[in-house]
Amino acid sequence: ISESRKQAIRELGQRGIVSGGTATAFQPKGYIVRKDIAVMVATALNLTTTSTTKYTDVSNAEQKEAAQAVLEAGVMRGVSATTFRPYSELSREQAAVIIANVLRHEKVPVATTKNPQTTSYNDAAAMSYEGQQSVAVLELAGILNGTGNFQPKGKMTRGEFAEWLYKALKLADAL
Repeated sequence: ISESRKQAIRELGQRGIVSGGTATAFQPKGYIVRKDIAVMVATALNLTTTSTTKYTDVSNAEQKEAAQAVLEAGVMRGVSATTFRPYSELSREQAAVIIANVLRHEKVPVATTKNPQTTSYNDAAAMSYEGQQSVAVLELAGILNGTGNFQPKGKMTRGEFAEWLYKALKLADAL
């Protein structure tokens, strides 16, 4: 993996934002699942809630609170009002929407623009409107470079998500 990705994982790990895919390793090339993203983002942004979640498919207490907290913050939502799908893998497009929402939540100026932006990736037509807007925000923020194909339906790796989150947190002065 790249040096910048290693640095992101190392720094997020030192701050308790990421932990291993197993007890001994982060597994940066493994695919990330929704519960891990909810916990990472809630931890990184210090999001908490006192509300009881309506997600019936989340049993772990930490994950329940994280899923509800990111929902209330407007960063990540379930797949329905009562279903979170904690073990579902995320696509790159879905991850881009979450990271753009992190920027919005943290009031990073590039993410608050109301002016429609378009992404410069070759496969932008394969993205939803929300996905295109989110990827464009990440390009404007310097998190993504906008060259080649984005592969919006491709699965997001743990290392790549950690790197995007790290860059977003740095932009927000949240690290």
